[in-house]
Amino acid sequence: MDYLIASLEEHFGAEITIEKDSRTQETSYDMLPIYEKNTTSLLIDSKRLPVEVSIRWTFEGYRTLNPEELEHILLCSRMIGQKLAASEQLDKMDLLRQFSALLGRKSEEAVVVFEVSGKVIFQNTAARSRKIISRFESYMQQTEDKLVETKTSHTIYLGGTAPIRIDILNIYRGREPLGRILIAKSHDKQEVLEGDPKLTHDGFLHILGNDKHMRKTMQIARKAAVTDATVLLRGESGTGKEQFARAIHEISARRDRPFIAINCAAIPENLLESELFGYEEGSFTGAVKGGKLGKIEAADTGTIFLDEIGDMPPHLQAKLLRVVQSREFERVGGTKSISVDVRFISATHRDLSVLMLQGDFRSDLYYRLNVIPIHIPALREHPDDIEIMLSYYLKKYAIQSGQDFSYFSYDALRQLKGYHWPGNIRELENVIQYCMTMASSAEIAVDDLPPGITIEDLLKVENPLLERTKGKKKASISEIFELIDHFGSDTDGKKATASHLKISVATLYRRLQEVTN
Repeated sequence: MDYLIASLEEHFGAEITIEKDSRTQETSYDMLPIYEKNTTSLLIDSKRLPVEVSIRWTFEGYRTLNPEELEHILLCSRMIGQKLAASEQLDKMDLLRQFSALLGRKSEEAVVVFEVSGKVIFQNTAARSRKIISRFESYMQQTEDKLVETKTSHTIYLGGTAPIRIDILNIYRGREPLGRILIAKSHDKQEVLEGDPKLTHDGFLHILGNDKHMRKTMQIARKAAVTDATVLLRGESGTGKEQFARAIHEISARRDRPFIAINCAAIPENLLESELFGYEEGSFTGAVKGGKLGKIEAADTGTIFLDEIGDMPPHLQAKLLRVVQSREFERVGGTKSISVDVRFISATHRDLSVLMLQGDFRSDLYYRLNVIPIHIPALREHPDDIEIMLSYYLKKYAIQSGQDFSYFSYDALRQLKGYHWPGNIRELENVIQYCMTMASSAEIAVDDLPPGITIEDLLKVENPLLERTKGKKKASISEIFELIDHFGSDTDGKKATASHLKISVATLYRRLQEVTN
């Protein structure tokens, strides 16, 4: 090939270069000489060649090219193109020969063959049916590890029966790379049920979702995880805030230290203080002998996860503020100051900025907790992931219960994908378990869906708040805050609230300002 180009360059007195497909460029001057910088340039576009590149001929000085010369140059360019195509075909055949040798040993596994350019030239039925290419690409986009592209073995967990191990084999002719072969194999069911410790080092790979919003959320969370900064997870109930908190802890420098979670809304107010801070012996009636260690102290050197922080009583917020600021606190009934080294991750489904305006949440605590805010989107905000999650949880619960795998009928799947999922992932899991219990066959039909899950049933449901306040210009301040909580506390949410009440945005802001003054 090099000899052919050198011979043609000597014959024509030109420099011949191979370029990318000129059709991707904004302009093309195929077979039209261009004169610039004392040179004459001629480009033979790939549409005239048997290969996806273009060939540029560069002559010194001004060169008049008559039709016969242009035809001769075109024929020579086609000759170069044929040689290039033959060489590419040889590479492909060599790659496929090596692949065929491997295929005999890997026939039951999903296999994909890539050219050195990254173009897929073969994938077997297992790879196609399990969508290995798209799942691997999603994994590569999600993972920000700089060394990930050089790794030859990966474990991905983006929906399916089990985590998938992907091995990558680089193929060479001598030292020249020809392409790659990707071989995917699922970990067996027993490994999934027992929990292979090798698969749990990165909790983010266990979070389902391929939507751009979810990928962006996970990227932010990964960046936050490698720091020791305080994180505030915001999102509706059931979106997986605790799963994100655990994933952040698992890849942080504190991964080998305690992760302690406490739900501030699930513990009675009179018990929450002793649960968080512990108590000394004899501090109140019923206190155990020797006192009790609190959750914050138990999380020393690790991470404390405060779920539903928006429901914490005001008098405890002041005590928590001291811990967040100075990492010091006193047990209930104690006088000794205790120092701890903990990382705080908080979560709430409520709008803390609205709670601050109402006086139900301390602004100084809010700004201490809201160092890195992370919004976890509701399931309806990434609807393309609904089918992935339905498939995953169907298989997960089938494995756990020992049942055969089920599947949704076309109409049932359409209904579920159109449902707005107010309970998010938690509701989706419940629906899956209901369907698997009620379905009389492997196919889950519309009649097997829970009552109220269909689109027709949802249209009959009225929102009492919206019905009560529609056009209510004299709405109470508590109703206004409820509407803001419903529509959102950003500018668009406040505009929607004002429009719903049939008042101007300026009037709405004036009503809110009256509360803070």
